[in-house]
Amino acid sequence: MTGTSAESKDDQGGRKRRKPVWPLVAAATLPPVVAVVVVASLASGASAPTVVEGNMWVGAEEFGPTSSASPEDVQVAHDALHEIGEQCLEANPDRDVIGMSVDSILDFAQRFPTGRFPIDDETATATTLLVVTRDAVEKCAAWAVPEVEAELPADLRRAG
Repeated sequence: MTGTSAESKDDQGGRKRRKPVWPLVAAATLPPVVAVVVVASLASGASAPTVVEGNMWVGAEEFGPTSSASPEDVQVAHDALHEIGEQCLEANPDRDVIGMSVDSILDFAQRFPTGRFPIDDETATATTLLVVTRDAVEKCAAWAVPEVEAELPADLRRAG
């Protein structure tokens, strides 16, 4: 038997087995098909606009649109969230400080309802900021939860 044959060694019955041909066929046809699909999708969707639904983002940009909030506005919300966290570590959290911090976050979420922005090492949206705020106040300032819940989309509100 020579190395150029499409046949393999004898099987147990003395018959010659053929090597499968499908890997060769797949290797020859798959790349051109993938290339056609990619080119067609780029040609048809290259200028697809970003669609904003509520507060979440979906669209052509990899991570969605960037919020129009300035770095200073984001810092105010960021500081308010950390202030809530610090107050909730206290034995007697200051209700006024928590209230002002929650108000700052609610104000931010109302002014910048769409788009993403950085907080610490995360990417946030107004909705995710509100969810984190709700979770932060839930244990130490339960009185603030309804106010935060009212700003969340209905599907993210907790029954209660």
